[in-house]
Amino acid sequence: MNGCLPADFFTNIAKNTQKSMLTANQLKYEYPGGKGLAFPDLNCGEGESMLIMGDSGSGKTTLLHLLAGILQPVSGSIWLKDTLYSSLTASQRDNIRGKEIGMVFQKHLFIHGLTVIENLLAAQKLAGLQPDSSYLSDLMQGLEIYHLKGEKPHRLSDGEQQRFSIARALANRPAYILADEPTSSLDDNNCRRFMDLIRQPLTPKPVSWIVATHDQRLTKHFSTIYHLKNPEN
Repeated sequence: MNGCLPADFFTNIAKNTQKSMLTANQLKYEYPGGKGLAFPDLNCGEGESMLIMGDSGSGKTTLLHLLAGILQPVSGSIWLKDTLYSSLTASQRDNIRGKEIGMVFQKHLFIHGLTVIENLLAAQKLAGLQPDSSYLSDLMQGLEIYHLKGEKPHRLSDGEQQRFSIARALANRPAYILADEPTSSLDDNNCRRFMDLIRQPLTPKPVSWIVATHDQRLTKHFSTIYHLKNPEN
């Protein structure tokens, strides 16, 4: 991005200083080779949850990676609380993401040589936080994986790995969880279990969930739904 402030910089200062507000305005992204995507504006407040629906190729994962600061938009702005998040350097975004944003990836990214509890402690250490075994124990109990704390990730079932992914995303007490196709490999029972889990208070402070999916089973559980359309060729 260039050094100029976005056109909406000053008008967005007031509306984006609300507590734990994540706001995206006029986001555009271009893939190498020239394929471009434009995304609808969105606002997610403290404790709010929203669903991003779209078919494969509509840009759901790209939008989540933009909101997380993993990718940079070619234009538009992303505010995290009162910070113009999209204007920060990569290292600054990494630092904020480690403390404020948890990720549930479509493909689980565990450290396979470590146990469940060792993975969670490593997440806290990598974010520069003090290890908090008591909080992690409560978190694992709430997600019904405490009995698996000494197991390696490959020994967990699909449903257990999904709950482990949620624990990994919540390990640093983030304000936001961004989840990419979290139920795509789950049967109906585990899908319902996933929705039950994200609705319960697993952490001391409210957590906002932004879930990207094409799974129609989730639509009845969300009041705020954004629909992405496939870009024209």
